[in-house]
Amino acid sequence: MNAPREIEIIGGGLAGLSLGLALQRAGVPVRLCEAGQYPRHRVCGEFITGLAEPTISALGLADILAPARRHHSIAWVFGNGPAQRRQQLPAPALALSRHRLDAALAAAFSAAGGQLLTGARVTEIVPREGRIVCTGRRRANPGWMGLKFHVRGLTLAADLELHLGNHGYVGLTPIEDDRVNVCGLFARRKLCAKGPNLLLGYLQASGLTSLAQRLGTAAIDSTSCCAVAGVACDEALTDRSGTVLGDAVGLTPPFTGNGMAMAFQAAETALPRLLAYARAETTWPEATAQVAHALAGRFDRRLHAAARLHPWLLRPARQKWLRWLAPFGFPPLRLLYARLH
Repeated sequence: MNAPREIEIIGGGLAGLSLGLALQRAGVPVRLCEAGQYPRHRVCGEFITGLAEPTISALGLADILAPARRHHSIAWVFGNGPAQRRQQLPAPALALSRHRLDAALAAAFSAAGGQLLTGARVTEIVPREGRIVCTGRRRANPGWMGLKFHVRGLTLAADLELHLGNHGYVGLTPIEDDRVNVCGLFARRKLCAKGPNLLLGYLQASGLTSLAQRLGTAAIDSTSCCAVAGVACDEALTDRSGTVLGDAVGLTPPFTGNGMAMAFQAAETALPRLLAYARAETTWPEATAQVAHALAGRFDRRLHAAARLHPWLLRPARQKWLRWLAPFGFPPLRLLYARLH
């Protein structure tokens, strides 16, 4: 019996690491190139919704996700007003920092025998047989900015507080080690600030002054501060080659809490097709065509629905409707889960 064909993965985020781990544990040799190092902080809501047990089982993630906190409620906050009536999530969400999660995935991949090359930036990513690209979000219009840091000493009104401002919003959720992740998406502005003050400045500029003052009195972990420009959300998959996974192929609006789950689900979707290729049961063109078709069927509808809903969270005129309807249980979370997850 011939040895399995090697798979090369470019990019060691959630999609790349979880796919590499599952392939390696199935006996497929994997070479993974990652430009950065572990552990690391990433701009991320660190709030995972819609990740079902079959995906966790298929990728062997149960032990890695075991430290995640289980969250059940959300509170909407409009501008500087009080938190609206808490809503219960249709299914528990998982909250775990990328600093811990990425490092745990990388360690498990290496322990399984995978070849992990960190600090290895691939400058020219040329498509070729056996190569999967998981390099994260693509370059986009610089009109939107993502910002994040961790704080201690903060009490929340629910497991997730979602604050809506003027062309910006921010989510707060408890993660491990008694920390709260603070992550926001904002229309880009010219602000003379760095580190934690940059996020605080964006909150002020978005009209979320009460939240800025509240965070200003908390203990901010300056080492966790990070930013990313050029955030663009997609209405459908932007690459249909079947050789690209994760944010590079489709980025859902952050408010869905589904971005991390989609990275894992993309790895789960590609896994059986790549196993068939590695075992010489199918050709590379056949395998990637199957991956592309399966990804489109799994993600196109939710990306389209999320993109249509997103402006309602960013524009003050539309937020008024949400605020008026919030006491009556709007938005309907079960319906949103069905459409977005």
